[in-house]
Amino acid sequence: MSNWRRFPKTAWVAVAALASTAAVEPPPLPPTSGADPYLPSGPLFFSPVSRPDQRGYRSVCSFRHPVCVHARRGFSTDVTLATLAALERASAFLLDTLGLPAPLTDGRAGGNPAFDLYLVPPSLPGLQGAWVATTRDDPDPAPGDRASAFALLREDTPPGCMRTNLAARALASASAWNVDAGEAPAFRESNAAYLAELVAPCGAITTELIDDFQAHPERALVPPGAAGSAPGVAFAWYVDVALGSGAPGILPTALGVISGQRTPVGSLRWQNEPDFYDAIRSILKARTPPSTIDDFWTEFAIARLFMGSRDDGVHFPETAFTGSAGRIRFDWSVPYATLPRRLSPERPIEPTGATYIWIDLAGAPKQTRLVFRAEWEAPVPFRWALVRVGTDGAETSRVLVTPQQKATSADKNLDGLDGLSGVAVVGVNVGDLALDDPFDPDHAPYEPHSYVLTIAAETP
Repeated sequence: MSNWRRFPKTAWVAVAALASTAAVEPPPLPPTSGADPYLPSGPLFFSPVSRPDQRGYRSVCSFRHPVCVHARRGFSTDVTLATLAALERASAFLLDTLGLPAPLTDGRAGGNPAFDLYLVPPSLPGLQGAWVATTRDDPDPAPGDRASAFALLREDTPPGCMRTNLAARALASASAWNVDAGEAPAFRESNAAYLAELVAPCGAITTELIDDFQAHPERALVPPGAAGSAPGVAFAWYVDVALGSGAPGILPTALGVISGQRTPVGSLRWQNEPDFYDAIRSILKARTPPSTIDDFWTEFAIARLFMGSRDDGVHFPETAFTGSAGRIRFDWSVPYATLPRRLSPERPIEPTGATYIWIDLAGAPKQTRLVFRAEWEAPVPFRWALVRVGTDGAETSRVLVTPQQKATSADKNLDGLDGLSGVAVVGVNVGDLALDDPFDPDHAPYEPHSYVLTIAAETP
């Protein structure tokens, strides 16, 4: 992200336009799911986390930005003021430069209408083991699904980039609560972590998030998560790179605007239909030529092969700073000499999760052909890609395997292997139960599925 870390002093007009329309209820997208209407369609309406008791805290507020920091009485004044400076910097970049909508005013819940960040002990239940957590106040009659929010930041957060990055993430998440309070928490936090890396880069935080993401490709891209969890920061990053207009940070906010809705009075859950997946589907349909979200999952799964120290500057550029932490975990690495093989993954694959197998072609004779057969559990379809990788670590070409909707197997022969380092087999559980019942991130717990992959070699 190195060339994204320097912003012009003038705000981008397109982002400002998004900010000005965030308070306007967007036209609803048509429902995309034919699932049981009694299934959950969003997170719980009421938040289980409350603000700390204001009487035990003292506050410092900015004269330039609508932000405040609250610390326990007797806590270090220097740390409190440094945190306020980090929050002011985040406000300048996120709200003034990028043009994100300001967090919704909370009245006087924190003493004044400004956004409130509380420095709290690490053992506070609301953090659930995270460094930072942003949550909302109880809903009010605001138009659309919007809510005011506050943040909890651990008192022992290390100084420097970690404190600055986490303060920016807290503010970005609070801004998202003002755009679409019904969105999946993990997606909101993942977007917030991505925006924080843009304006307050911190390799110590982002590398750890990407390391966990790449070490568990079988997980859903944005799984159900508690406050403070940002598991899909790499996914939010890729969505902006692959589908954005070129100005970083616009698309994550735009997805929230597109998928905005109004929850009926008396609901126990937010009405998160359409959700961010539906918003991505609408973007892909509008492209020229149009594509499907299943195609997008496959493209992203392939791009994950080339992150970190495998960054080739094409598939997922500017990830080299994550080093070995950005490398994908392969379920199997198979030498050519051991073929034929029948393989299954260590863990089943969740919807939108992926699996990776490496076929090392060292010692393979010329004009070798590989024969693949994949078999998986019904009812979800798997997408497969066979990626040819040269000796320089770059992709030379790929073959996509797209089975029929109700199929549970696929076969493919692969030629043209001379001079290659190997072949990466990439499989994706697209999660759709039927054509009229696409994957919905709110229908949890997710049901993972496994497969059996048969690989053989034919020589002339």
